[in-house]
Amino acid sequence: MALLQALLAVATLSASTAFVTPVARVAPPPRIQRNAIDALAAAPEAHAALTTALGSSDVLLAFADQGGNLAGKFFMGSLPPYVLFLYFLNYEKNNAPPLVRFGFAYLLLFVLATIPTGIISKTTWGVSLADADWLHGGAEALLTVTNVLLLLGFRGALKGDAEASDAEWARLGAAAAAVAATILIATGVPVFHFEAHDAFLGGLGATGWGSSIEPVNALSVPTWAVHFSSVCEFVLAMRLATVYAARTGDERWNGVAWGMLPSHASGVCACTYHLFYNQAALAWLVTAQAGLTLLGNTTLFIAALRLALGNGWTFQEALPSFAGGPAKDDDAPSYALNAAAIDVADDLTPGPLLIGEIVLFTIFAAYLTKYGSLLALPVLTSPNSILAGLVVAAPPAAVALTVLPKPDLSLPDFANVSYDDVKKYGVSGTIAYVLTELAFWAIAFPVAAGLFAQANGHAPDLINSGADRAAVAAAVFAGANVARLAVPLRFGVALAAAPWVDENI
Repeated sequence: MALLQALLAVATLSASTAFVTPVARVAPPPRIQRNAIDALAAAPEAHAALTTALGSSDVLLAFADQGGNLAGKFFMGSLPPYVLFLYFLNYEKNNAPPLVRFGFAYLLLFVLATIPTGIISKTTWGVSLADADWLHGGAEALLTVTNVLLLLGFRGALKGDAEASDAEWARLGAAAAAVAATILIATGVPVFHFEAHDAFLGGLGATGWGSSIEPVNALSVPTWAVHFSSVCEFVLAMRLATVYAARTGDERWNGVAWGMLPSHASGVCACTYHLFYNQAALAWLVTAQAGLTLLGNTTLFIAALRLALGNGWTFQEALPSFAGGPAKDDDAPSYALNAAAIDVADDLTPGPLLIGEIVLFTIFAAYLTKYGSLLALPVLTSPNSILAGLVVAAPPAAVALTVLPKPDLSLPDFANVSYDDVKKYGVSGTIAYVLTELAFWAIAFPVAAGLFAQANGHAPDLINSGADRAAVAAAVFAGANVARLAVPLRFGVALAAAPWVDENI
């Protein structure tokens, strides 16, 4: 099974950028373009910005060309850590809820769906998957199913209900969703003759207001709804992982919750890209999303590894039986939840109320984004990297501050701290310092890329353009020199983090 998951991942995650890759020199279909441009004549600023964004893009098309740019390399690099994450998460003594394990594996179906949908959108209409609404929404719905499975698994386990944590009806529902998505993808063009910009689910719930002025690649209400429901459910799953840590007495589950944060930020990047109508000048969001996917898969792998090691996993577990590993029965069923090891949580939000809250949030957010964005059309059709960066940063920061458990960091006197103080914590101090430096570089690169895009009107081409590479490197170098002025502060942050690293890593 692990090998099958690995093969699926290798074949699919490399294509997942089809969701967020801008269109190269592709205009909308004539009928749709004519109607939109006639209507947009009444809004000159938005018309000019839209023409620039959708008609003059020189960024590579999705799918086949992704391997040649940085985003594609990031996505492909995220394959091994995710496969390892699935392996370690499934270690029996972790007592991970079965639907949680199934849900994370089900994510591969969502990624798998991007292959045919990306091919159809490119070869049929010459647009990226992000601009083909009915295909985009249909594939994205599988991500919503993934996150629902995570919620159901955690909630069932926290109720002490082993059967609910592995509900057969949930697995059947997930299978039905996969079948429905397959039918949609297979029949949409040859049977129903859908066009590139036809709305997912027929644009269910659309009011028609503003349809004459919005860009042709604007997401429909149903497609925005599946995006927001996915984000909401994933954040709730992060919160339940922290509750699971408290109720099982295994604080390493908090590491899993923190490990999910970059994946959440990756999804926010995609939503932000869609909010700005997938403009080529904001293609750095594609790279940021890919990089955060790689980072998120890596942090999830580390979190699952810590979880497994803390629960008794040894390297011998990974060896085949003929090489000294434990005997394995391939026909044995997956392990069931040990409900007796969980302190039942009686304060969970009742199921019907939680469903109602998710549905109301999803509908409100979808309508607000769909129609509220029309009021800011001149802004959202102009490539503003600073504004886009702020939009990307806000939700993950809010989640980190309000949802995830806070490490107990006592701040030292930054003015007098040195690396010798950090070394007093031994390996923990060194790791804390390395993490502090990695955090700096993780922030420095996207900031430099964003400033470059803002100044030059296009994302840096780090693969093919030496000038772009030099400009971004110079910006990062300048930032590094400025950061040197705050070396005591960086040592202080590392020193403050060392006790938490010692306890949790």
